[in-house]
Amino acid sequence: MDQPSTYGGPGFRPRVLSHAEDIGTVWAACGTQNEYAPIKMVLLMQPGRELQYPDPADRWLMVDKPEIEALKKEFEAMVVVYSKAHISVQIHTPKTRPPPNQIFARDLFFMTPEGAIVARPGSEQRAGEERHCADALATRGIPILRSLRANQTFEGADAIWLTPGLVAIGVGKRTNAAGAAVVAGTLAEMGVQSRIVPVPDGAQHLLGVVNVLDHNLVVVDAERVAPELDAALSEAELGRISLEPSVELRIRRGMNFVTLGPRSVLMPTGCPEIRRRLEAEGVQVRETEMKQYLKAGGAMGCATGVLRRG
Repeated sequence: MDQPSTYGGPGFRPRVLSHAEDIGTVWAACGTQNEYAPIKMVLLMQPGRELQYPDPADRWLMVDKPEIEALKKEFEAMVVVYSKAHISVQIHTPKTRPPPNQIFARDLFFMTPEGAIVARPGSEQRAGEERHCADALATRGIPILRSLRANQTFEGADAIWLTPGLVAIGVGKRTNAAGAAVVAGTLAEMGVQSRIVPVPDGAQHLLGVVNVLDHNLVVVDAERVAPELDAALSEAELGRISLEPSVELRIRRGMNFVTLGPRSVLMPTGCPEIRRRLEAEGVQVRETEMKQYLKAGGAMGCATGVLRRG
């Protein structure tokens, strides 16, 4: 007599598809392996009462206290820009009160072709944000490949796809060597190489040092490119737009843009010189105001978690 299927009998069907092949069926359609293909879906964290904290702004890693209603308007304007660009905007409202910095979704995960690596932020002030991020991802059917543990720390803005086969991982105050090793190991399982580079003092994340415009072009903060990053960019054969320190770069966060597609970006208003430099390289520029996000310590590059690129 044949065994029942539950005991491995004839009715038992072995699983043959890989996890990567399950993306789009078992799991939601998601993933990316670069920073420049057209964005299809983003995750934004709904700003709320967590920004009405009584402490000094510096207590929460912010430059100044944002005006919550004004920041909500900036958030809504950002949603409109993405929607007009035919990008699916996933807005997550935390079930419990999160730390104020949860509005910066880019920091909370790193997307790969097979799913997300959930961050473990490097500061006490941001402890617990990973729970809200994991909830946001799981609710939307995004596979979580790794969650960091022990004393590992990692923030998503410290990992940048330089090419589809090469990722730069920044180590500094936000991401430590142990956390970078976990990210690099996960990528290695997909056949992707990593280059560990230092994040210099004065920069929050690697994203503040380099941002990608196209398969062959990046923007860099010239003063903060460490030799290790310089070598990685050369290895990837990437051309550079080098920006010298300025108010537009360091205060108005002109490099904290989101690449919507090849040589197409959304950047903060108030950076005409950086915009001119980008447009000289054939970059299409869209702008939206980020004054309140800037007070909080970031702009749309920090606030936008990319879930899927085409």
